[in-house]
Amino acid sequence: MTNPHTNRKEHLTNDGVIITEKLATDMNAKKGSHLSVKVGNKLVKVKVSGITKNYAGHYLYLTPKYYEQAANANYQPTSRLIKIKDGNATARHDTNQRLFKQAGVLNVSYPRYAGGSLTTGGLSSVVLIFIALSGALGLVVLYNLTNVNISERMRELSTVKVLGFYDNEVTAYVARENVILTILGIIFGWFIGIVLHHFIMIKAQTGAILFPLTIHYPSYIWSAILTIVFSLIVGVITHYKLKNIDMMDSLAAQE
Repeated sequence: MTNPHTNRKEHLTNDGVIITEKLATDMNAKKGSHLSVKVGNKLVKVKVSGITKNYAGHYLYLTPKYYEQAANANYQPTSRLIKIKDGNATARHDTNQRLFKQAGVLNVSYPRYAGGSLTTGGLSSVVLIFIALSGALGLVVLYNLTNVNISERMRELSTVKVLGFYDNEVTAYVARENVILTILGIIFGWFIGIVLHHFIMIKAQTGAILFPLTIHYPSYIWSAILTIVFSLIVGVITHYKLKNIDMMDSLAAQE
């Protein structure tokens, strides 16, 4: 058990209980707070001695001695913690089948794989859709900005070509602005992305699910690479469009 704020280990004592982070947030509890817990048919007061990281489900940990002290009853375990050597899906399925054949077994859960079930249960697909749609939106925005830029500067670009600029030089003349905008977009996008990430992750939390507000450094690299790739695609499209400009028609057109 690890404290979510200090990353230090939390240890069970006979002076209180340790609760999970999402439960502490929902109950507005902190270290030293008191909570009412239903034990059987009665409510008992317990003291919070620590908070631990946990991303799926609500849990409350306490020692047998503190349970007897708080509930004024003998401690009778109703669950068993079993450590299995092989944790793959097939081994877990076989373990479930063997355990359910035993009398008194009502449920089997694997806390270690609770977080993985969220991503394999469709969350990864949703994230990929968001990335694809965001990339498509970025591509459309870059293309439209470049297209408007070219349309408004048609006579200028035609004049540049008449003066003897090669196609690659004309493209570089226009693309230089897009490169600057792309770099600025990447830098400002990182900072804005942090704020949006925190907002989305907090809003996406359900009653028993807590998402970590952590962005690993490869995400920054991949976002920059994708933005650069989209900018290059727009640059290639722009090059062929500039290459086919009719210089005489553009220069002959009235203002």
